[in-house]
Amino acid sequence: LSTIDPARPSQPGAVIVAIDEPSFAEIGQQWPWPRDLHARLVAALRAAGAKVIGIDLIFADPSTPEADDALVAAMGPDVVLAAEETVIETPQARQTIVVAPFPELEATAASTGIASVVLDGDGTLRQMPRYPDAFSARLLAAAGEPVPPTPPGALAQFFGPPRTYPTVSYYQALDPETFLPDGFFRDKSVVVGFSLQHAVKAGTAAADVFETPFTPQSGQLTAGAEVQATMLDNLRQRLFVMPLPAWATLVAIAVACLAGAALVRRDTTWKTAWAVIATAVVAAAASWALLRFGRMWLSPGLPILALVGVTAARGSLDFAEERRLRRTISEAFGHYLAPAMVARLASDPSALRLGGERRTLSILFCDVRGFTRFSEAL
Repeated sequence: LSTIDPARPSQPGAVIVAIDEPSFAEIGQQWPWPRDLHARLVAALRAAGAKVIGIDLIFADPSTPEADDALVAAMGPDVVLAAEETVIETPQARQTIVVAPFPELEATAASTGIASVVLDGDGTLRQMPRYPDAFSARLLAAAGEPVPPTPPGALAQFFGPPRTYPTVSYYQALDPETFLPDGFFRDKSVVVGFSLQHAVKAGTAAADVFETPFTPQSGQLTAGAEVQATMLDNLRQRLFVMPLPAWATLVAIAVACLAGAALVRRDTTWKTAWAVIATAVVAAAASWALLRFGRMWLSPGLPILALVGVTAARGSLDFAEERRLRRTISEAFGHYLAPAMVARLASDPSALRLGGERRTLSILFCDVRGFTRFSEAL
């Protein structure tokens, strides 16, 4: 339901600078690229008027002194660096490992945010970051905007399949005056990270890509840089969704059971089936409206299942009772009435009424003259 006409910001809140295949071809170097190249990118984006620059890459270990010094020198309060948090659960302990930028880089004026995300049991990314110092929150703070608190369990609103956000290649951002329109980065939040030119197909191995609610439609995974931009807009526009508590689901199930009982309070027919379908559609539409306009999530699955269960149970009972009644009628009248009459009574038990029926009849008596004498001679 979250993919049907989702609430969207008036304009994308970030621009993606993609480390993609065209960039590898233009730069002509294998990964990892030298860090002074990233320093050049930061300088180019800053000169182009970028408001905040988020680098969704983890510079955990030092490289060459010259390249590291260049990157350190390029840092400033308008830069957000990525860190990663991993939790390892064992029977003996719960260990949290944080991979952060190397000390000299972390000591600069740039801020550091946790870029890790939390996946649901089916491997799909739906949840907002649970860290108070999340990468998206740090981006918002670096832009000088208030960071709203994210309630526990909040769900992210995704806005479309991969490449929904405006995306340019890394090599283009290195020289925006040559490759991009004038003022393209002015007053924009920029997220730098891996984003393949051709979005990765679901089911293939790749780094920093995630399944989102749009993956079943597009069959593609979303790059981590675009995920961070999505989380940024969820915070900035307060578009994240709060799931309703368990008691609300129980109330919805109870209402669905009552609705099902009302539909079958007399008997079940084909009209009942259409009424159940219509009620289920209304329940799904109400859930979508609550999600779209109220930013609250109540799954219609369990209530609809309860509705179908109640009506199906009553329908099964009615069917079994009808079969029992037909069998009883066939056994009771099979020896006394013609088979056609027994079949009629079995199909319409209401015809069995004490006292018989009153009808206006026209009766014809006819005879063949001399038939008795004629038949005796045979």
